[in-house]
Amino acid sequence: MEDLAFFDVNCQIGMPMCGSLEYAAGTDDLLRELDFSGIGRAVVSHVNTASGGAVPGNHFVNRALREDTGKRLVGCWCILPDCLNENIPSGENLCREMLKNRIGMLEICPVSHRWVPHRTAIGRQFDMLAERGVLIKTSVQEIGSWNAFYNLVERFPRNRFLITNTNLWGCDRYIRPLFETTDKVYLELSEYWVAEGIANLVKRYGADHILYGSGYPYWTHTSQMMNIKHAQISDEDRRKIACGNLDQLLKEAQL
Repeated sequence: MEDLAFFDVNCQIGMPMCGSLEYAAGTDDLLRELDFSGIGRAVVSHVNTASGGAVPGNHFVNRALREDTGKRLVGCWCILPDCLNENIPSGENLCREMLKNRIGMLEICPVSHRWVPHRTAIGRQFDMLAERGVLIKTSVQEIGSWNAFYNLVERFPRNRFLITNTNLWGCDRYIRPLFETTDKVYLELSEYWVAEGIANLVKRYGADHILYGSGYPYWTHTSQMMNIKHAQISDEDRRKIACGNLDQLLKEAQL
């Protein structure tokens, strides 16, 4: 097996409001954790963005990236409907600011932030992001349910969506219909705890829509690293899941 470079698509920085056994309060803490686990790079959002708000969460992400002099971190901002006139760039200015601040992808937290992920609320922004190929992250908890995620994908068929934190012990019956019908949905693995699940997904659908993510600090970096390393898949597919797919998605985003 070749040495793998890991690029974590679902990593959070900061001290959780509700506590955690382990966390990285600042940039240096997070980089030490990545080094300890053997991870080269990570996409980071702030751990309190959902509970504390998109604007302060984005501010803390910006600060973390400024402190990351080795440029191992890529930022993930949280967006809101632009009609709210909050301190978040919108329209073409959003893409310019993302490029300027080393932000590679976006997330939405509609349940915590009290808005409806419908075309009425955010259609204009999502259409622009679809044209630019920007990946939009959400968790099952923050979209509300798998049914709500299905509705999101149906309403915005041209957007690229990353579904994270899929709930433990099996999401195949939720994710496989999406893999069957769209090439715009990507699966993050932090809570994908299915025996031989990675190998079975790759065998049926290929590896291009599966991404390594840790879910740190609520899960460790290493549990899914082990599953990827030992999955019965080719070294090329292993590399895609560990880092290659995320690298490609970030390169394809036209910021």
